[in-house]
Amino acid sequence: MTINYRGDAVRAITTLGLAGVDITEWPVSVDEVAAIKSNIGYNTALASGIFALGQLNLVDGIVNPFSNENEIDLPASSGQVYDATGDFYKNGVGSPKATWSKTVDSSVGGAAGFSMRNVVNAINLTSDGAFVRVTLSAPATGEGLKIDNVSIGERSGATADTVAAPVSLLFGGNAGTGTIAAGSTLTSDWLEFAIDSAKDYLVIFDVSNDTANDMLGLATSGDGYYERSSFNGYNVSSGSGYTLVNSGQSLGLSGFEVADADANVTVQSKAVTADAVPGEALLSFLLTPGDVLTPDTDIKGYVSRDGGNTWTQATLAATLAGFPWQNLLTGGVDLSGQPSGTSMKWKLVSANHKEFYFENVSLFWD
Repeated sequence: MTINYRGDAVRAITTLGLAGVDITEWPVSVDEVAAIKSNIGYNTALASGIFALGQLNLVDGIVNPFSNENEIDLPASSGQVYDATGDFYKNGVGSPKATWSKTVDSSVGGAAGFSMRNVVNAINLTSDGAFVRVTLSAPATGEGLKIDNVSIGERSGATADTVAAPVSLLFGGNAGTGTIAAGSTLTSDWLEFAIDSAKDYLVIFDVSNDTANDMLGLATSGDGYYERSSFNGYNVSSGSGYTLVNSGQSLGLSGFEVADADANVTVQSKAVTADAVPGEALLSFLLTPGDVLTPDTDIKGYVSRDGGNTWTQATLAATLAGFPWQNLLTGGVDLSGQPSGTSMKWKLVSANHKEFYFENVSLFWD
Protein backbone atom coordinates (compact mmCIF):
# COMPACT_ATOMS: atom_id res chain seq x y z
CA MET A 1 0.00 0.00 0.00
CA THR A 2 1.61 3.26 -1.11
CA ILE A 3 0.37 6.59 0.23
CA ASN A 4 1.21 9.76 -1.66
CA TYR A 5 -1.43 12.15 -0.33
CA ARG A 6 -2.88 12.98 3.07
CA GLY A 7 -6.37 12.09 1.84
CA ASP A 8 -5.30 8.52 1.13
CA ALA A 9 -4.17 8.08 4.73
CA VAL A 10 -7.42 9.50 6.06
CA ARG A 11 -9.44 7.13 3.90
CA ALA A 12 -7.27 4.19 4.98
CA ILE A 13 -7.83 4.79 8.65
CA THR A 14 -11.55 5.56 8.50
CA THR A 15 -12.46 2.51 6.43
CA LEU A 16 -11.17 0.11 9.12
CA GLY A 17 -14.01 0.90 11.53
CA LEU A 18 -15.34 -2.14 13.36
CA ALA A 19 -14.92 -4.71 10.61
CA GLY A 20 -15.94 -8.19 11.72
CA VAL A 21 -18.02 -6.95 14.67
CA ASP A 22 -21.83 -7.07 14.97
CA ILE A 23 -22.53 -4.15 17.27
CA THR A 24 -26.26 -5.05 17.48
CA GLU A 25 -25.55 -8.17 19.56
CA TRP A 26 -24.26 -8.29 23.13
CA PRO A 27 -22.15 -9.77 24.52
CA VAL A 28 -19.74 -9.93 21.60
CA SER A 29 -18.10 -13.22 20.72
CA VAL A 30 -14.48 -14.16 21.29
CA ASP A 31 -13.81 -13.72 17.57
CA GLU A 32 -15.37 -10.27 17.66
CA VAL A 33 -13.21 -9.29 20.62
CA ALA A 34 -10.19 -10.35 18.57
CA ALA A 35 -11.50 -8.25 15.65
CA ILE A 36 -11.89 -5.22 17.94
CA LYS A 37 -8.31 -5.63 19.16
CA SER A 38 -7.07 -5.91 15.60
CA ASN A 39 -9.05 -2.84 14.51
CA ILE A 40 -7.74 -0.79 17.42
CA GLY A 41 -4.23 -1.85 16.54
CA TYR A 42 -4.55 -0.91 12.90
CA ASN A 43 -6.14 2.41 13.76
CA THR A 44 -3.35 3.09 16.22
CA ALA A 45 -0.72 2.33 13.63
CA LEU A 46 -2.33 4.41 10.95
CA ALA A 47 -2.89 7.26 13.41
CA SER A 48 0.88 7.60 13.50
CA GLY A 49 0.69 8.09 9.75
CA ILE A 50 -1.82 10.90 10.18
CA PHE A 51 0.56 12.48 12.68
CA ALA A 52 3.47 12.12 10.27
CA LEU A 53 1.56 13.53 7.32
CA GLY A 54 0.01 16.33 9.34
CA GLN A 55 2.13 17.72 12.13
CA LEU A 56 5.48 16.62 10.72
CA ASN A 57 4.51 17.64 7.19
CA LEU A 58 5.83 14.41 5.71
CA VAL A 59 4.29 14.04 2.29
CA ASP A 60 5.04 10.54 1.01
CA GLY A 61 5.21 7.06 2.43
CA ILE A 62 4.32 3.40 2.53
CA VAL A 63 2.18 1.27 4.83
CA ASN A 64 2.70 -2.51 4.96
CA PRO A 65 -0.24 -4.37 6.58
CA PHE A 66 1.23 -7.73 5.47
CA SER A 67 -1.79 -8.95 3.54
CA ASN A 68 0.67 -11.32 1.85
CA GLU A 69 4.39 -12.14 1.87
CA ASN A 70 5.06 -10.11 -1.26
CA GLU A 71 5.36 -6.93 0.81
CA ILE A 72 8.82 -7.78 2.14
CA ASP A 73 12.18 -8.54 0.58
CA LEU A 74 12.28 -12.27 1.36
CA PRO A 75 15.92 -12.92 0.30
CA ALA A 76 17.08 -10.10 2.61
CA SER A 77 14.96 -11.29 5.57
CA SER A 78 15.59 -14.11 8.04
CA GLY A 79 14.15 -15.74 11.13
CA GLN A 80 10.53 -14.73 10.44
CA VAL A 81 7.45 -16.91 9.96
CA TYR A 82 4.40 -15.55 8.13
CA ASP A 83 0.90 -16.22 9.48
CA ALA A 84 -1.44 -16.00 6.49
CA THR A 85 -4.55 -16.24 8.67
CA GLY A 86 -3.71 -13.30 10.90
CA ASP A 87 -1.61 -11.37 8.33
CA PHE A 88 1.38 -10.96 10.62
CA TYR A 89 4.97 -12.09 11.09
CA LYS A 90 6.38 -13.80 14.17
CA ASN A 91 9.63 -15.32 15.32
CA GLY A 92 10.57 -18.61 13.79
CA VAL A 93 12.40 -21.46 15.50
CA GLY A 94 15.65 -20.54 17.22
CA SER A 95 19.05 -22.19 16.85
CA PRO A 96 18.82 -25.99 16.74
CA LYS A 97 20.85 -27.97 19.25
CA ALA A 98 21.70 -31.57 18.37
CA THR A 99 21.10 -33.33 21.69
CA TRP A 100 20.78 -36.98 20.69
CA SER A 101 22.25 -38.69 17.64
CA LYS A 102 22.80 -42.38 16.92
CA THR A 103 24.60 -44.14 14.08
CA VAL A 104 22.67 -46.80 12.18
CA ASP A 105 24.94 -49.83 11.96
CA SER A 106 22.54 -52.72 11.34
CA SER A 107 18.93 -53.39 10.33
CA VAL A 108 15.75 -55.19 11.34
CA GLY A 109 13.21 -56.34 8.75
CA GLY A 110 9.70 -57.71 8.76
CA ALA A 111 8.31 -54.78 10.72
CA ALA A 112 5.18 -54.19 8.61
CA GLY A 113 2.24 -53.22 10.83
CA PHE A 114 4.36 -52.86 13.97
CA SER A 115 4.16 -49.92 16.35
CA MET A 116 7.49 -48.81 17.83
CA ARG A 117 8.28 -46.73 20.92
CA ASN A 118 11.88 -45.55 21.03
CA VAL A 119 13.24 -44.24 24.33
CA VAL A 120 15.26 -41.03 24.52
CA ASN A 121 16.81 -40.94 27.99
CA ALA A 122 17.28 -37.72 29.92
CA ILE A 123 20.87 -38.69 30.62
CA ASN A 124 21.59 -38.27 26.90
CA LEU A 125 19.75 -34.96 26.47
CA THR A 126 22.08 -31.98 26.73
CA SER A 127 19.64 -29.09 26.37
CA ASP A 128 16.13 -27.94 27.13
CA GLY A 129 14.12 -26.49 24.27
CA ALA A 130 10.78 -25.24 23.08
CA PHE A 131 10.77 -27.10 19.75
CA VAL A 132 11.70 -30.65 18.77
CA ARG A 133 12.26 -32.64 15.59
CA VAL A 134 13.35 -36.23 14.98
CA THR A 135 15.25 -38.09 12.28
CA LEU A 136 14.19 -41.55 11.11
CA SER A 137 16.50 -43.97 9.33
CA ALA A 138 16.12 -46.79 6.84
CA PRO A 139 18.89 -49.43 6.78
CA ALA A 140 22.05 -48.86 4.78
CA THR A 141 21.08 -51.44 2.15
CA GLY A 142 18.08 -53.54 1.18
CA GLU A 143 14.51 -52.40 1.54
CA GLY A 144 13.34 -48.92 2.38
CA LEU A 145 11.06 -47.83 5.18
CA LYS A 146 7.53 -46.46 5.12
CA ILE A 147 5.87 -45.07 8.24
CA ASP A 148 2.22 -44.04 8.61
CA ASN A 149 2.34 -41.79 11.69
CA VAL A 150 4.92 -40.43 14.12
CA SER A 151 4.44 -38.80 17.52
CA ILE A 152 6.25 -37.83 20.70
CA GLY A 153 5.35 -37.90 24.37
CA GLU A 154 6.97 -37.52 27.76
CA ARG A 155 7.71 -40.98 29.15
CA SER A 156 5.94 -42.03 32.34
CA GLY A 157 8.56 -43.46 34.67
CA ALA A 158 10.40 -46.42 33.21
CA THR A 159 7.39 -47.66 31.22
CA ALA A 160 6.11 -47.60 27.65
CA ASP A 161 3.37 -45.15 28.70
CA THR A 162 3.34 -41.43 28.02
CA VAL A 163 2.35 -38.90 30.67
CA ALA A 164 -0.19 -37.29 28.33
CA ALA A 165 -1.55 -38.05 24.87
CA PRO A 166 1.30 -38.18 22.31
CA VAL A 167 1.63 -35.23 19.93
CA SER A 168 1.98 -35.87 16.20
CA LEU A 169 5.13 -35.00 14.29
CA LEU A 170 4.78 -34.02 10.64
CA PHE A 171 7.02 -34.41 7.61
CA GLY A 172 6.62 -31.61 5.11
CA GLY A 173 3.23 -30.96 6.66
CA ASN A 174 2.15 -34.59 6.24
CA ALA A 175 1.51 -37.21 8.91
CA GLY A 176 3.35 -40.04 7.15
CA THR A 177 6.88 -40.23 5.80
CA GLY A 178 6.32 -41.70 2.40
CA THR A 179 9.09 -44.16 1.51
CA ILE A 180 12.54 -43.57 3.00
CA ALA A 181 14.97 -45.20 0.61
CA ALA A 182 17.66 -47.57 1.86
CA GLY A 183 20.67 -45.63 3.07
CA SER A 184 18.59 -42.49 3.64
CA THR A 185 17.14 -40.56 6.54
CA LEU A 186 14.16 -38.25 6.89
CA THR A 187 13.85 -35.40 9.38
CA SER A 188 10.50 -34.18 10.66
CA ASP A 189 9.22 -30.62 10.71
CA TRP A 190 9.84 -28.67 13.89
CA LEU A 191 7.13 -29.22 16.49
CA GLU A 192 6.44 -26.73 19.28
CA PHE A 193 6.82 -29.09 22.21
CA ALA A 194 8.63 -28.25 25.45
CA ILE A 195 11.62 -30.51 26.12
CA ASP A 196 13.01 -30.82 29.65
CA SER A 197 16.47 -32.39 29.65
CA ALA A 198 15.72 -33.95 33.06
CA LYS A 199 12.94 -36.12 31.60
CA ASP A 200 12.73 -39.15 29.29
CA TYR A 201 10.71 -39.12 26.06
CA LEU A 202 9.17 -41.69 23.74
CA VAL A 203 9.22 -41.31 19.96
CA ILE A 204 6.37 -43.41 18.67
CA PHE A 205 5.78 -44.50 15.09
CA ASP A 206 3.62 -47.00 13.24
CA VAL A 207 5.26 -48.88 10.38
CA SER A 208 3.14 -49.19 7.24
CA ASN A 209 1.73 -52.55 6.19
CA ASP A 210 3.79 -52.23 3.00
CA THR A 211 5.93 -55.38 3.31
CA ALA A 212 8.25 -54.11 0.57
CA ASN A 213 9.26 -51.14 2.74
CA ASP A 214 9.34 -52.41 6.32
CA MET A 215 13.03 -52.49 7.15
CA LEU A 216 14.30 -50.33 10.02
CA GLY A 217 17.79 -48.98 10.62
CA LEU A 218 19.17 -50.26 13.92
CA ALA A 219 21.55 -48.28 16.14
CA THR A 220 23.21 -50.56 18.69
CA SER A 221 24.02 -47.61 20.95
CA GLY A 222 20.47 -46.37 21.54
CA ASP A 223 18.36 -46.00 24.68
CA GLY A 224 16.00 -48.91 24.09
CA TYR A 225 12.77 -49.52 22.23
CA TYR A 226 9.41 -51.21 22.64
CA GLU A 227 7.37 -52.90 19.93
CA ARG A 228 3.84 -54.16 19.41
CA SER A 229 2.64 -56.03 16.34
CA SER A 230 -0.52 -55.27 14.33
CA PHE A 231 -1.21 -52.04 16.15
CA ASN A 232 -1.39 -48.30 15.55
CA GLY A 233 -0.20 -46.61 18.71
CA TYR A 234 0.98 -43.16 17.66
CA ASN A 235 -2.02 -41.47 19.34
CA VAL A 236 -2.32 -43.80 22.35
CA SER A 237 -0.86 -42.88 25.73
CA SER A 238 -0.94 -46.39 27.19
CA GLY A 239 1.99 -48.67 26.44
CA SER A 240 -0.01 -51.76 27.32
CA GLY A 241 0.78 -54.62 24.95
CA TYR A 242 4.24 -53.28 24.05
CA THR A 243 7.32 -55.38 24.74
CA LEU A 244 10.73 -53.98 25.65
CA VAL A 245 12.95 -55.56 23.00
CA ASN A 246 16.31 -54.05 23.87
CA SER A 247 17.27 -51.48 26.47
CA GLY A 248 20.45 -50.41 24.68
CA GLN A 249 19.44 -50.00 21.05
CA SER A 250 17.41 -47.64 18.89
CA LEU A 251 15.30 -48.88 16.01
CA GLY A 252 14.40 -46.53 13.17
CA LEU A 253 15.27 -43.43 15.21
CA SER A 254 18.67 -41.84 14.69
CA GLY A 255 18.24 -38.20 15.69
CA PHE A 256 16.45 -36.07 18.28
CA GLU A 257 17.01 -32.31 18.22
CA VAL A 258 15.66 -29.45 20.27
CA ALA A 259 15.68 -25.75 19.54
CA ASP A 260 15.08 -22.51 21.34
CA ALA A 261 11.92 -20.61 20.66
CA ASP A 262 12.00 -17.10 19.30
CA ALA A 263 14.65 -16.73 16.65
CA ASN A 264 16.12 -13.30 16.23
CA VAL A 265 14.46 -11.69 13.22
CA THR A 266 15.58 -9.43 10.40
CA VAL A 267 12.80 -8.29 8.09
CA GLN A 268 13.40 -5.84 5.26
CA SER A 269 10.86 -4.20 2.99
CA LYS A 270 10.89 -4.01 -0.75
CA ALA A 271 12.03 -0.70 -2.18
CA VAL A 272 9.53 2.06 -2.98
CA THR A 273 10.57 5.08 -5.06
CA ALA A 274 10.11 8.46 -3.40
CA ASP A 275 8.96 11.45 -5.43
CA ALA A 276 12.08 13.37 -4.39
CA VAL A 277 15.23 12.77 -2.34
CA PRO A 278 14.01 12.48 1.30
CA GLY A 279 15.80 14.25 4.11
CA GLU A 280 13.88 12.80 7.06
CA ALA A 281 11.53 9.94 7.81
CA LEU A 282 9.22 8.53 10.50
CA LEU A 283 9.17 4.76 11.06
CA SER A 284 6.46 2.90 13.02
CA PHE A 285 6.14 -0.76 14.00
CA LEU A 286 2.92 -2.23 15.41
CA LEU A 287 3.90 -5.18 17.62
CA THR A 288 2.18 -7.71 19.86
CA PRO A 289 4.78 -8.68 22.47
CA GLY A 290 5.08 -12.10 24.06
CA ASP A 291 7.98 -10.84 26.15
CA VAL A 292 8.81 -7.38 27.48
CA LEU A 293 10.35 -5.44 24.58
CA THR A 294 12.83 -2.61 25.08
CA PRO A 295 12.96 -0.25 22.08
CA ASP A 296 16.41 0.09 20.49
CA THR A 297 17.63 -2.94 22.45
CA ASP A 298 15.27 -5.83 21.68
CA ILE A 299 13.69 -4.16 18.64
CA LYS A 300 15.61 -1.88 16.30
CA GLY A 301 14.40 -0.04 13.23
CA TYR A 302 16.36 1.27 10.25
CA VAL A 303 15.63 3.32 7.14
CA SER A 304 17.47 3.52 3.84
CA ARG A 305 17.06 5.89 0.90
CA ASP A 306 19.55 4.14 -1.40
CA GLY A 307 17.87 0.75 -1.72
CA GLY A 308 19.36 -0.83 1.39
CA ASN A 309 23.04 -0.10 0.80
CA THR A 310 23.13 2.44 3.64
CA TRP A 311 21.02 2.29 6.79
CA THR A 312 20.32 4.82 9.54
CA GLN A 313 18.85 3.61 12.83
CA ALA A 314 15.67 5.22 14.11
CA THR A 315 15.40 6.11 17.79
CA LEU A 316 12.26 4.17 18.72
CA ALA A 317 9.88 4.94 21.55
CA ALA A 318 6.47 3.61 22.57
CA THR A 319 3.71 5.97 21.41
CA LEU A 320 -0.08 5.94 21.72
CA ALA A 321 0.29 3.39 24.53
CA GLY A 322 -2.61 1.98 26.54
CA PHE A 323 -3.41 -1.35 24.93
CA PRO A 324 -1.53 -4.12 26.79
CA TRP A 325 -1.61 -6.57 23.91
CA GLN A 326 0.09 -4.26 21.41
CA ASN A 327 2.98 -1.81 21.25
CA LEU A 328 3.39 0.94 18.70
CA LEU A 329 7.06 1.86 18.40
CA THR A 330 7.78 5.04 16.46
CA GLY A 331 10.97 6.92 15.71
CA GLY A 332 12.32 9.66 13.49
CA VAL A 333 15.32 9.32 11.21
CA ASP A 334 17.63 11.98 9.76
CA LEU A 335 18.59 10.73 6.28
CA SER A 336 20.80 13.67 5.31
CA GLY A 337 23.98 11.71 6.00
CA GLN A 338 23.14 8.96 3.52
CA PRO A 339 24.10 8.97 -0.16
CA SER A 340 21.48 10.74 -2.24
CA GLY A 341 18.73 8.44 -3.43
CA THR A 342 14.99 7.84 -3.68
CA SER A 343 14.84 4.04 -3.20
CA MET A 344 13.15 3.83 0.21
CA LYS A 345 13.28 0.78 2.48
CA TRP A 346 12.66 -0.03 6.15
CA LYS A 347 14.23 -2.79 8.22
CA LEU A 348 13.27 -4.39 11.56
CA VAL A 349 15.93 -6.24 13.57
CA SER A 350 15.23 -8.09 16.83
CA ALA A 351 17.71 -9.28 19.46
CA ASN A 352 17.88 -11.32 22.67
CA HIS A 353 15.42 -13.94 21.38
CA LYS A 354 12.35 -11.99 22.52
CA GLU A 355 8.97 -13.26 21.37
CA PHE A 356 6.70 -10.92 19.41
CA TYR A 357 4.34 -10.63 16.44
CA PHE A 358 4.33 -7.63 14.15
CA GLU A 359 1.48 -6.86 11.83
CA ASN A 360 1.91 -3.36 10.49
CA VAL A 361 4.82 -1.15 9.48
CA SER A 362 4.57 2.39 8.19
CA LEU A 363 7.31 4.62 6.83
CA PHE A 364 6.73 8.26 5.89
CA TRP A 365 9.27 10.77 4.59
CA ASP A 366 9.88 14.24 3.27
